[in-house]
Amino acid sequence: MDKPARRIAVIGDVHGCLDELVLLYKKLEWLSLDEIWGAGDLVDRGPDSGGVVQFFRENNLPTVKGNHEDSIVNTFEFMQRSGKAPSNADKARTCQQLKKDDVLWLKELPKIHVFDDRKLVIVHGGLWPTIPLYAQPLNVIRAQMIKPGIVGQSKWWGKDAIKQGDDGKNEDEWRKLGWERWYKLYDHEYDCVFGHSVFNQPLIHRSNRAGLCVGVDTGSCFGGSVTAGIFDGGEPWFVSVKAKKVYFELTRRLIGEE
Repeated sequence: MDKPARRIAVIGDVHGCLDELVLLYKKLEWLSLDEIWGAGDLVDRGPDSGGVVQFFRENNLPTVKGNHEDSIVNTFEFMQRSGKAPSNADKARTCQQLKKDDVLWLKELPKIHVFDDRKLVIVHGGLWPTIPLYAQPLNVIRAQMIKPGIVGQSKWWGKDAIKQGDDGKNEDEWRKLGWERWYKLYDHEYDCVFGHSVFNQPLIHRSNRAGLCVGVDTGSCFGGSVTAGIFDGGEPWFVSVKAKKVYFELTRRLIGEE
């Protein structure tokens, strides 16, 4: 008799929303899960990044690294070397909430995790096509719009996704130059669950040539929700907790999928 598939939950970007995380975890405890993972970006923007990191550590919840973990590690190490607080008030607050061993834990997080038995990949940002999973670049923690021939570089997506250094181009303009949302180029066999790109509800993107791409960042700190995707061998399904308030004003990326 075949062994039943392991049931795995992956929590999208928590961004310091501890109260919502605790409520979500209580819901997940009823589901007879084999593992609970994070998709990165535990920290920044929300009210209690330190509490979120401690919750993950105390409950032995693994997570992949997000771009905010990477940024906070670099900021914390700069503070240690220079004795200066960062000019960004959000980063300064996050660093104040974290202990040194929290930062060391964040520093050692993997950029990607692969469940070969479940044919499932967890990554924070996205993956590049034609590149084996074990050879993906570090910038999988930031990937959004990518160009297959330019490995490791990424552009922001969304109609308002104009960032200094991106020459003032929006998504449509980047697409004309050959850039595309990474999940629309995805060509790996395994299903992939990711955070980083904010949606107003969980995304399931289907491709005829690859596994599903499942987005679980539903804008926790922007007044959206904290969402977990449940992977149990069938269609992915979701459990969410609505944010208590808007903790961080959305200034650049749109919540939503066009």
